[in-house]
Amino acid sequence: MDTKSTNALQATQMPTVTVAGDIQRNDRFERTRHETLLAMCHATNKQPDQILELVNCEAASRISRLEEYCKRLEAMCQALEHKGGSCNGKCSTIDQRCNGLWKFCIDTMCPGRVPFSRYTMDEASQESQIVLGEIVKVDDPNAVDAWPVAPSQFITLTHPERPGFIPKVINIDLHLANGGNNYLDIEIEFYLVSGGKKKMIGVTFEGNNFLNKDGTQIFVGWPEYKGRRIEVGYAERIEVVLRHKGLQNNLVSASVRLPHDLKEWYELCKQWGYGDCLP
Repeated sequence: MDTKSTNALQATQMPTVTVAGDIQRNDRFERTRHETLLAMCHATNKQPDQILELVNCEAASRISRLEEYCKRLEAMCQALEHKGGSCNGKCSTIDQRCNGLWKFCIDTMCPGRVPFSRYTMDEASQESQIVLGEIVKVDDPNAVDAWPVAPSQFITLTHPERPGFIPKVINIDLHLANGGNNYLDIEIEFYLVSGGKKKMIGVTFEGNNFLNKDGTQIFVGWPEYKGRRIEVGYAERIEVVLRHKGLQNNLVSASVRLPHDLKEWYELCKQWGYGDCLP
């Protein structure tokens, strides 16, 4: 191991290394990831972008290369201890964090633990909108599981199981019987279904929030939570409830779509090792 790397680890305070896209989140994994990256930079005398290039590609290659660098860290720590040197407690901490991150990679990239194959992820990266077209059977006397929806009845729609996504807007079209345009009669609510529990998203909308009297559509922004658009995890689903509150004109059919930013989705997935490697 070169002198520069050894001296860096022996220092009381680790030098600051600027990483492209500085980590803003303060959760435990991000801190571990960031600190381990710093340790690898010093142990291998490489820049952060060089380390990231090695660990951001194929899963098997990523694990083997990460293990290689962790072994270098361990060897360096042992060499320092053999010579009676000290790195002020940083060696053992770095070694533990490196082992923890390596185990995390093993656990999450094992095919038996991956929720969706790369093939499925790549397919999903071509879909710019999620269609809520599957009817959900609900145990309620006013619920229907087929069109149309008569006054005082409601219908619940959802989408097939798929990788997670972050909608940008809501796009709804309603077809009322007899050429009706009384969209105010249709109450619309969105729910996030997670672990069998349903949590309402946003407010209770009305049909005229999405449609003008002439039938032209209005795109409504996807609800936010704490200033960020609500994301939908792979183990979660979105359900929409369409409730007829009027006195006439059955709801014959509805089209509910959630467009999302395909490029944004793909770039976020690539940051965590899904999809193609960065050029």
